[in-house]
Amino acid sequence: MALPAIAELGLLLAIGDRLLEREVTSAVFVVLANLGHLAMIAAVWAGTGAGAALPLFAALMLAGELIKVVFLRTTGFTVRGHSTDLLTALTAGYAAIAAAVLVLAVAG
Repeated sequence: MALPAIAELGLLLAIGDRLLEREVTSAVFVVLANLGHLAMIAAVWAGTGAGAALPLFAALMLAGELIKVVFLRTTGFTVRGHSTDLLTALTAGYAAIAAAVLVLAVAG
């Protein structure tokens, strides 16, 4: 449960970052991703569990993060002077969280 909560904190920071940059499309996306994380956390904390949705959610998040790593590496994309390596490392951290949640969810 701690892993999704850590990811949630990062998403909250990402919302602020998108607003600072006035990136409307990106802000909408990160708000929707945030709602998905919050729903998953609420389901697990409420004891209702997330059932089959949890591994599916984790697998989709992992796929998205891996696609983002490929994008970063192939384009050299940067944000406000932060290096591609830093952005890749942050994204890889999210991929590791998603992978861990997926493994834990499948293991039961």
